[in-house]
Amino acid sequence: MVRGERALIWGVRAIPNSNHDLRVATNMRQTRAVSASVFVLLCLVGLGFWFIIERFESERLQAETEHAAELSTQNLQAWTEHRFALLRHLRNHADTVEEFNEHAAEIMGAFPGFLAINWIDSDYRIQSVLPPERNTAALGKLVIDHPDPRVRAAIIGTEKTGQPQGTLVDNLFQGGPGYVCYTPVLNSKEQVQGYINGVFRLEQFQHIAQMGTRSKGNFLATLRPVDDDQLATADAQRATVVVPFEIPGAILANHIQPSDQYLARFGFLADEVALMFFVIFSALLSWQLYVWLERGKDLRESRRFSEGLAESIPQAAHIYNCDRNRFEYFNGHLDSLIGQEHANAVRKSGVAFSALLHRGERVQMESKLRGGRRLPGGEELVPE
Repeated sequence: MVRGERALIWGVRAIPNSNHDLRVATNMRQTRAVSASVFVLLCLVGLGFWFIIERFESERLQAETEHAAELSTQNLQAWTEHRFALLRHLRNHADTVEEFNEHAAEIMGAFPGFLAINWIDSDYRIQSVLPPERNTAALGKLVIDHPDPRVRAAIIGTEKTGQPQGTLVDNLFQGGPGYVCYTPVLNSKEQVQGYINGVFRLEQFQHIAQMGTRSKGNFLATLRPVDDDQLATADAQRATVVVPFEIPGAILANHIQPSDQYLARFGFLADEVALMFFVIFSALLSWQLYVWLERGKDLRESRRFSEGLAESIPQAAHIYNCDRNRFEYFNGHLDSLIGQEHANAVRKSGVAFSALLHRGERVQMESKLRGGRRLPGGEELVPE
């Protein structure tokens, strides 16, 4: 009788066997393949979850950018329409230059954002500028002589249509890029007797667009004059949302994009760190699986070899596990010893097997099982 499986396994490992070594090597390769496959599978699962999270965050960022662009453009549209309405209202107070100056000064004081409000006579000459301290360069100039052909076309179009016209200007009389609009002042005969000229810097438009994002610096607004082709190209860029913004005589593109500070706080780095920890966890789990499979295969291989060895013994042999208090194995010679029917019953339950043991073995077994433990057949071993 051998006590426990570990003693038998150690005895088997001491016997050289080339077939056994070959099986062990094959089993080891299979175990490594299984562990590697599990690791790859777990990494693919982690990568899939990471991709889903990245896509979700990207879509969330896109939605927030689109929302900021919509708010920004609405704010800019409302602001410019209100300023244009003020210029139209000013036509009712333009009978004289003095009356015009008085009401224009009130408007500029109450509603900031104008670079200048000018009075232009029917001969296209700027007769009055407000505020005068920063617009003296434009006083007395002929608009029809402006070097930018778009300015000349805008004021002529206003005269012909009787409707407000405007245009972008690369270099204003006051200096720098901007936007100018011309609102006709008509007499009782519907004839143009002058023009109210509103002047804005593009920087002011961009400032209004930035304020409209309501993002506290999370998104940046940039206004650029573009044509339809450029606008379509900009729309294809996911990092930036571009919304067209129309004013009389010009189309601007309102570019809204996340700021670098907002992207740094958005959480993309956390996703990569989580993925890295998941890969490490997958590697550790795969290694534990490899160790567990190797131990299981070692145990099965040792048991298979020991059973084959026991079967080759020309007498009855058995293995009794004292730790688990049960018989683990009987070889085929038990049939010839006690008969097949009784041997099958013993293999299943160990009933009354102790009575069949040699007295020396029984004494040895009883000495190890003292303390009231029972044999598998239900026999209580009483200490002598």
